[in-house]
Amino acid sequence: MKSSILLVLLMLLPVQAQENSGRVTKLIEVKYADINKLNNLIRVFASKTMQFEIDRSAGVHYVSLAGPGAEVEAVERFIKQMDVPQPPERNIELTVYMLLGQHADGAEKLPSEIAGVAKQLQATFGMKDFRLLETSVARVRENNGTESNGLLSIPSPGPNAPSAMYTWKIQRCTISQDGKVRTIRLDNVKFGGRIPTPVNGGTQWQFLDIGINTDIDVKEGQKVVVGKTNIGAKDSLFFVVTAKVVE
Repeated sequence: MKSSILLVLLMLLPVQAQENSGRVTKLIEVKYADINKLNNLIRVFASKTMQFEIDRSAGVHYVSLAGPGAEVEAVERFIKQMDVPQPPERNIELTVYMLLGQHADGAEKLPSEIAGVAKQLQATFGMKDFRLLETSVARVRENNGTESNGLLSIPSPGPNAPSAMYTWKIQRCTISQDGKVRTIRLDNVKFGGRIPTPVNGGTQWQFLDIGINTDIDVKEGQKVVVGKTNIGAKDSLFFVVTAKVVE
């Protein structure tokens, strides 16, 4: 948007330059803007008659401009529009629940924060037993990503069974706000697991790879079922996430 403003300003320069053919020089201090981005934008839009240099010495950034007065003024206005303090990036706390759903009787008592989700899943999928296998918590700065991995406490399919493993990864977390409601967008959510299954009468083991890959929007504090993946013929693993902004 701001680069478009500069383009419009510079489109007017040929006419203005005829009215002001004198060359001027200016040294502009840059306090907040990314000096490299400014350098690239000025290089794209400035005319061949404009000369500019970036000075990064002593930890203070300056842009020196030399050219027709109207063009120098236009670039200076653009730099000042870009050079404003940006709000600090906030932190997002993510909580991930991994639930095992089974059709067998013997429901396990779940923590209160996830019991409501299990009840909804029970009504939807007709499962009788839900177990909380793992809870994973991560804090990430907005506009960044995060990942986690560990072991899943799935009931052992037999003696000497290797451990089940999980990994989840989110490429980017961003925050938007509509009135008082904040929404956290999670881009490229990937959940994967490796579940041991017996072969050759239980004397050997092989791993079943499971996974979910999607983009989701989570209203702050809302628990969202990201996806469901089957484990064997009767069991299913549910991946649930909630997010909140940490002030």
